[in-house]
Amino acid sequence: MSKQELKNTIVYTFLSFLPATTQLILLPLYMQKLSVAQFGIFQGMTIVQVLISTLFGLSLHASVARYYFSYRHDPVRIKNYLSSVFWFLTLLSVIVFLIGLLTGTFLFDLFYKSDTLDYFPYGIVAVSTGLLNVTIPAFLVVFRIIQHLKAFTFISLMSFLGNLFGQVIVLLYMNSSVINLMLAKLWVIIAIFLFLMYYVITRYGITLKKSYLKPSLYFALPLLPYSLISWFYIFNDNTIILRFLDEDALGIYNFAVNLAAAVELFVVSVSQAVQPKIFELFTQRKNEQQTKELNFNYKMIMEISVLAIAGLVLVGQNLFLIVPKAEYEKAALYVPLLGIGFLFRVYQIIYTMPLFYQRKTQIFFYLTFGSVIIGFIFHWFLIPYIGLWAAIWAGVLARAIQVPVIYYIAQKHAHFTYSVKDMYLAPTLLMAILGLVSYAQIYWNMAIWLGSVLFFVLVCVYLLYSNVKLLRSKIQL
Repeated sequence: MSKQELKNTIVYTFLSFLPATTQLILLPLYMQKLSVAQFGIFQGMTIVQVLISTLFGLSLHASVARYYFSYRHDPVRIKNYLSSVFWFLTLLSVIVFLIGLLTGTFLFDLFYKSDTLDYFPYGIVAVSTGLLNVTIPAFLVVFRIIQHLKAFTFISLMSFLGNLFGQVIVLLYMNSSVINLMLAKLWVIIAIFLFLMYYVITRYGITLKKSYLKPSLYFALPLLPYSLISWFYIFNDNTIILRFLDEDALGIYNFAVNLAAAVELFVVSVSQAVQPKIFELFTQRKNEQQTKELNFNYKMIMEISVLAIAGLVLVGQNLFLIVPKAEYEKAALYVPLLGIGFLFRVYQIIYTMPLFYQRKTQIFFYLTFGSVIIGFIFHWFLIPYIGLWAAIWAGVLARAIQVPVIYYIAQKHAHFTYSVKDMYLAPTLLMAILGLVSYAQIYWNMAIWLGSVLFFVLVCVYLLYSNVKLLRSKIQL
């Protein structure tokens, strides 16, 4: 990896992750201004927004990442392809919005057994925000591939600063209601969509051609059930918790998950930033140098993820010392296990990259379906008896079930050998260190803040020791 490639990876990773930090930065303010019930409703509506964005985005951002490389040498085909993607998704969003006006109330009442949640206004704002977002992921992929840093930066900063300042104003100077927070998010996404529409019209024109959409949809649509099943797993958590427990429990659970989700968003940002380089390496013939480069990139993703999990434990277990509020403090108990669960998510991302490149996307539905069924059974039968711990453990087990199956399939298409040391050493040490620290906290009465700090320092020392010589030999200064 050259110095410029490393610089680009860092910049795009930071910009990709930045919007996701809004929720993390605002958590202390949420704790002060919102009850756990209000926070639970706010996050529940965010899940609806993500569903709409996922469902009607049709996973076309994944096909753009693949097909851009097929069309990149033909400027006319690139323009027609990207314009067709944008206007197809926009037209679809308009149709869905109109259908929602007629059927939204019925569907909302069907899934949410709560007197405080209605489609008007909660549902329509969440649906509108999700629909306006469907085109954005695909063009962030485009901007990353063509190295259009200004456009990528504008969208990332607009999302981050707009949501940050908009929600701060609502929380501090307006009525801190859930609907006002949702409207603040909606205005930001409207501004980003209008910018993107202007960009597409001026650069690519207004084109909608079936010949470009058909192969892209053929690639992407098999990913949609996989994305929806993953979403359903999260949605399933919330609906069952709300059915068997209450809105306070939902708020505590979502607060802990929001802390931990920062790790997943960061890992996805890192992998997306590195993905163009990995796909470029996949185009080369198998040789020793290619294998070394691929394993170097995968090792970087893995160890950055380990550092992020250590940071999650450090922040998550000490946040309540900085902003004490008794009704939220239970969430701190769930943070370490959630963090460990995201290790399996990292393996999923790494092992699925060859499958994406080889266009073997049809298998993702089957890979996920079994673990979702197990997770659903786990939730339905155990949440009424052991509460939120059932939801936490179900998430870890669902991811753990997927990893060996994905690895087995990926090895048939990877055309290179994964380094056992690079892939498994850091995660194994992470779990061992966290296990020892947790044991000391429980049985030796070690202070929680001290254990989390010690864990973070030990992980940093290991990663520094592991990478100093490697970076010196790999980065071409």
